[in-house]
Amino acid sequence: MGASFQMRVEREKPDQKWYDQLVDDAAWECGHGGYTGSFAEAPGTLTFPPSGTHQNLRDAENWLADNAQKWEPALAVPYKAGAGGIHWAIGAWCSS
Repeated sequence: MGASFQMRVEREKPDQKWYDQLVDDAAWECGHGGYTGSFAEAPGTLTFPPSGTHQNLRDAENWLADNAQKWEPALAVPYKAGAGGIHWAIGAWCSS
């Protein structure tokens, strides 16, 4: 079976409650079949790896795509957004 990379961007640092809701919403929207290619396939504890703050969204996305693992929960990393703000990129490889 394959996998598809899923990513979300949030202005505020996500927490576990937010992530659980993201997974639950994806399961209801895409099904509970086990190979939806959505965040429904990445339940568990949202992980904040020590990757540092990325220079932009593209760098954060590339880092997530290289470091997330199929069948594992999503990773969340900060990146520099416009006007000096920090946003969060959340990514996972989801079975499809």
